[in-house]
Amino acid sequence: MRELTFTGVVVAGLLGMIGNSLFDLFRQLDKSDAWRPLTVGVIGIIVLAIVLSPRFRKSIVDLRKLVIVVPEPKTGVRRKALVAFVSVGNGRTSALQAAQYHLGVLEHLWLITSKDGRSDADWVVQQIEAALAADTAVPRLKIHATTFLDEILSIPEAKAKVELIRHLAIKVEKIPENEVICDFTGLNKLASAGMILACAPRSALLQYMYPNQAEEGRPVYAAGSTPREIAIAYRVAEDPDA
Repeated sequence: MRELTFTGVVVAGLLGMIGNSLFDLFRQLDKSDAWRPLTVGVIGIIVLAIVLSPRFRKSIVDLRKLVIVVPEPKTGVRRKALVAFVSVGNGRTSALQAAQYHLGVLEHLWLITSKDGRSDADWVVQQIEAALAADTAVPRLKIHATTFLDEILSIPEAKAKVELIRHLAIKVEKIPENEVICDFTGLNKLASAGMILACAPRSALLQYMYPNQAEEGRPVYAAGSTPREIAIAYRVAEDPDA
């Protein structure tokens, strides 16, 4: 797909800025009401010129053809901080496997679950601590207190909780943003949507756990899963079918 240039939009924006500057100039010169019709007239001519400009009209048409191109998921790079949802029941293994993947580099772990998932989050923590105890070569990491969602079907709450943890990781723990990754595999689609929205900044990193084996559309938990990383560094391109 051919990348679009935004020359038309930029030109229109510059013309708008010029018009605004002229308006300010005339306002400063306005010592009497006699200036006001002239000011309005000049601004009107500038706006009309912009609207009738072929380049401006072409840029509007081009904007309708824009599509967002998201990079293909890739095998994740191990990061220093992980924020992961913990499901209730067998699905809790995705959070465990996500943490296990980053061990060796991972320095901070935040788990988020529902009130009903307390024991599942505790199980994930216990498994990680056991793995650390069994392999003294793996550096210790800080497992933060589990965060609980009051309403598991609330997109705004999930978004707010993830945003708070990201703030703590970056501003308090001083972890570089490109070392903080959020895993949206667990819980439910609404919680996942909240996490994705919380990671809307283009520099944020997301991952999900892709099952190594599936039967009838469902993951085989015993077969494990592998993280796939998604960067919100999308680009804008022209839709050839538009």
